[in-house]
Amino acid sequence: MNIESKIVACVSCKLRDYCNKPLPPEQNYDIIDVMVVSDRPSKEEDDCEWSWGDRSSRYVADLINKEFDEGKTYYTYLTKCHSTVSLPKKFILLCVNSFLTQEIELYKPKIILYLGSASKKYYKVNMGDIRCSFFPFQYSEGFWQSPHYIYNGGKTKTKEFLEFLHKLKGASSV
Repeated sequence: MNIESKIVACVSCKLRDYCNKPLPPEQNYDIIDVMVVSDRPSKEEDDCEWSWGDRSSRYVADLINKEFDEGKTYYTYLTKCHSTVSLPKKFILLCVNSFLTQEIELYKPKIILYLGSASKKYYKVNMGDIRCSFFPFQYSEGFWQSPHYIYNGGKTKTKEFLEFLHKLKGASSV
């Protein structure tokens, strides 16, 4: 069973009781250069069951695709489903399972871009100490605000994000 099928079949955490269904990544590549990890699907994405399909996510994906090869960019979420009720971030972070780790291990990206505060917190708590020993390959990491923040920040935030992407690309082998 591939990772996308495992995500769709997920019943492994308590968050599953509060969502319509998990959203797997749309892409399935043999080799990727960039993995983009956002906190979780929006309500709009959950309703239409389309990963990275709301306005702010598509806007940010278009910016990323200007800097990196769209065919080698993989979009995913830290938490694979959108809660239908308001839950504390701490609860959501406790529900995150090993899918992201499996995706990183499977695709071996050269760059991992974490978008949003939950993704950054998850990385610092769970990935920071084990990264070098757990993944036997080199990659660069970057952290930025959520797609919603970039989308609503106007030209200033867009420009700052594009500059950040350019620096991130320059610091890697992509």
